[in-house]
Amino acid sequence: MATCKYSLNALRRASSSAAVASTASQRTAPQTKAGQYGIPQRIKLPKESINVTKLQNGMVVASMENNSPIFRVAAVVDAGAKYEPYESRGVTTLLRVFSNMSTKYVSRHGITKNLERLGANFKCVQTREQMIYSIEGLRSELTHGAQFLVPIVCYPMFKPYEIHDEHERLEVDHKLYLQSPELQLNDLLHEAAFKGGLSRTLSVCPDMMKKLSHRQMYTFHSHYYTPERISLVGTGCNHQTLVQLADKFRFSPLDCVYTPGFGNLKLIDS
Repeated sequence: MATCKYSLNALRRASSSAAVASTASQRTAPQTKAGQYGIPQRIKLPKESINVTKLQNGMVVASMENNSPIFRVAAVVDAGAKYEPYESRGVTTLLRVFSNMSTKYVSRHGITKNLERLGANFKCVQTREQMIYSIEGLRSELTHGAQFLVPIVCYPMFKPYEIHDEHERLEVDHKLYLQSPELQLNDLLHEAAFKGGLSRTLSVCPDMMKKLSHRQMYTFHSHYYTPERISLVGTGCNHQTLVQLADKFRFSPLDCVYTPGFGNLKLIDS
């Protein structure tokens, strides 16, 4: 019993002395500016202003450096549903649904595989005023990933057999539209509030699905996809890099021999 008593007293003295030593070390230990030991101080990055450049061909380039590890680049085309001819109403829906089809320089399989390899995402959004093609990915892959906007926006092929084989995508898109009361309500509100192009729906009716083809898509694209109707905007990227990318957006038949440069990226096209 005496041995146990003495051992307990020794244990208490050791624990109390360790606590005192720990408190003293905490008092003398250097602290960060945040006031908490071991927590790094938050770095305040300078706010960047929005840079805007208008090219000689009328194309507008706008960017904002937000120091994000993710880049987002979008080509905004003033070619929404309100510009559709009456006999081709719904053609912008086809352009959205088939936006990832084959181009003059990269096939649809190549676009998918290369963007997957880069860890980038492509998306096309349709509004009544604009068509928005956007790509986002890691900042280190900006020069490679964003360049796929050039063939997608400028050089789509509208191959008849591809559109015919993927026609089910239009039917699925229309079914999703019918299952979304919010989209239908929005279209009804525009139909009641506006006349003309702004009253157009953002879906294609089954009757027009049978009438629309690659011919209407090509005609609409060649008429409205021009440099003065396009704005290239981006975040998380250098402005000069975006200006160099915008210089590759060419639509003239004389520029069809121009091949967009993909740098040292070896394209996967099979």
